[in-house]
Amino acid sequence: MPTTEETIEIMTVRDTARYLNCHESTIYRLLNEGNLRGVAFRLGGSWRIRRGALYAWMEKGGAEEIAI
Repeated sequence: MPTTEETIEIMTVRDTARYLNCHESTIYRLLNEGNLRGVAFRLGGSWRIRRGALYAWMEKGGAEEIAI
């Protein structure tokens, strides 16, 4: 099965920024401020974001943080 953006469950910061249509620095800011706790984890030295958890975070109103 080909891997498409929709089937990837674990995303990088770049993937997440594209998914949310924002700058990568916004994602790093949210990560460093702890706003994505439970949504993201570190793999080696890099952040990884769970797509399903990110969607749940947005549904709870977390996406308002990005608009600031």
